[in-house]
This record gives sequence, structure tokens and C-alpha cells, in this order.
Amino acid sequence: MTATMRGQAELSCYTASLAAYLAIEDPEVWWRLAEAVRLRVRQHDDGGLVFSHHARIDRGELGYDSAAQWAECATALRAELDAHGRALAVANTGYLPWAPDSSGQAPHWVLLTGRESGTWHVVDEFEALLPTGAQHPQDRWLTDAELRRIMTPVADPSPSVRNRDAHALGEQVPLPPYEHYRWLTRTADTVGTQRDWPGDAVSTLECIAEHVLRDGAESLAAHIEDMWAAARHHRFQLTSFVAAGVLTAEQAQPALDAWGELPRALRFALDSARRSRPRPGLVARTFAQLTEVTRELTGRG
Repeated sequence: MTATMRGQAELSCYTASLAAYLAIEDPEVWWRLAEAVRLRVRQHDDGGLVFSHHARIDRGELGYDSAAQWAECATALRAELDAHGRALAVANTGYLPWAPDSSGQAPHWVLLTGRESGTWHVVDEFEALLPTGAQHPQDRWLTDAELRRIMTPVADPSPSVRNRDAHALGEQVPLPPYEHYRWLTRTADTVGTQRDWPGDAVSTLECIAEHVLRDGAESLAAHIEDMWAAARHHRFQLTSFVAAGVLTAEQAQPALDAWGELPRALRFALDSARRSRPRPGLVARTFAQLTEVTRELTGRG
């Protein structure tokens, strides 16, 4: 079942690399991730929303580290490889040679699994058909200069990007300076310091819909990537539950369809809004359909 779940995984770049990192010691992590998926939001100080896509599956061990100089970063990555046999590095989509479009910059986790003769073994399990083209999994060796380039610090990230970074493990962890090279390291347990996430699946979707419909294109642009990630995670959960016999295919299909439609409809609505043709009715109907099938699936009346 684990191999099947890994092969069918529709995940974000964060969770794809996180699960691959953890799977080396815990092959059942794919099932633990499926069980951990749950969408929650809370209000950020800037008026936007902060998203959590799943409970922590790393047992509270991981956190960010950083270095201003590449030599210090490379030394720390070698230490992670020596201690644990792998490391999670924070790359930059604007410098990934296998990304379909390098015009934008965003954090992107990749897995380092070895180093030989001055080269680094890099694995990127993320696969998706993006608006700019297809991105495929990678397994390649990079020179020190090439690794340094893909880890170029992300310039001036938006509040939404910072929130995604801070909550990529499922709960908030401290962020080092964005001017630094960044990676993840095993730290002291931080789970006990986390805040509760209010609501349930239905109330969360209702909250997001209300926020997007109230604030229009600005909110949609800020959170469309969050909703895209939520759709992938929930489709992964649903297909995993069907494979495990927790749900029948018939039970899961309406939610699979609704989650699949969500990012397509929101992307279309955002593109229309940017052409001064907002489509609040489409956004409202799409969220209403997803909320209804979620209510039926969870048994909430």
C-alpha cells in the first residue's frame, strides 16, 4: 500500500520532499501524511489568511537553519548528510533548471541524499502540471556551484509566501532571514508551543470563501496557491483512503471531483478579474459545491 500511495501522491513541493525525507526512516509516512491532512486557517495580522494543510508528521523535530555565506551553508549540509544521510534544502524556483518557468521566485524544498567528489545528489519528488507547464521529478547530481545557484535566496517574498514557509511543516516554526541560504535541520521539539487551529473542514471552507468573496481579486491572488496545495493534499488523502479501503471509490469521487475543480475555477476567476471581469458567482458556486460534498463526506449536518 505504501508504494502505491507514494506513486499516486499529489502533493506540494514542501510535502513531497518532506515525506521523501521522512520515508527513509519511516516507510509508513505516506499513510501518516494521508491521515494528517486537514485544512485550517486563521487570520493574519495583515488581514490575510494563514493556512495549515496538515498536522505535523515530523514528530516536531525539524526546523529551519540558515547561513549568510555559502561556505557555511555547504559545511552545514555536509554535516546533515553525515549525521542523517540526507538533508532538506530550500531552493528557489527562479533558479531551478527543471522548473517550467523561471520568471518568478518562490521557496522550493529539495532532498539531498549524498555527496561525492564535490557534487551533490539532489532528488526532487515534486510533479505537477502548472499554469506555466509541466514539472517532473528529478534525480540528478549537481556541482557545488549548481547547488549554490538553485539555493539562491528568494528576493522580497510576499506575506503569503512567508506564511507558507513558516507553516510548511503543518505548524508555525521560526523563519531565518530570507537573505540567507536556508535548509532544515533536526531541532528540539517545538510542538508544545503551537496554537490551536479553530473550526473543522466545513467551517474552514466557509471562512475561506467568505474572505475571498469579500476581498475579491487581491485575496484570490494571495491565496490561490494555498488552495491549489489544499486540493492536491485532499486528493492525495482521498485516493489513499480508497486504496486502504477506508472509503469506497463511489464515496470519494464527488469530493475528488470538487477538489479537482477548485484550483481550475479559481485560476479562471483570477485571470478574469485581472482583465476587469470578476466572476464572484463562479467562486461562490465552486466553494459551495466543495463545502456541500465535504459536509456529506464528513457527516456534518
